[in-house]
Amino acid sequence: MSMATHNLDLEFLDDRKSELPHNPIARICLKVWTHATHDGAPLITPNCVTIREFEYQIDRLKSELEELRKDARTKFAEDDRRQSARTIAHA
Repeated sequence: MSMATHNLDLEFLDDRKSELPHNPIARICLKVWTHATHDGAPLITPNCVTIREFEYQIDRLKSELEELRKDARTKFAEDDRRQSARTIAHA
């Protein structure tokens, strides 16, 4: 079971949920953000007033990205196994 993430999420699309076959698609989306910059760009961390707070946010984001990488590897591997089984069944 994967760890829950706070700011980031994995969106994994496979061909079983599509009318047309395609390769799996993995992408990272934001679950939480704010628009606090002058140009409206989304922010993915709260305001940090010390380097310690800033480094904590970086470490948290890196941890979330590593968790998403593990989830994506699992999902791609499952899709590969499913595709291989389908190929063998049609041989």
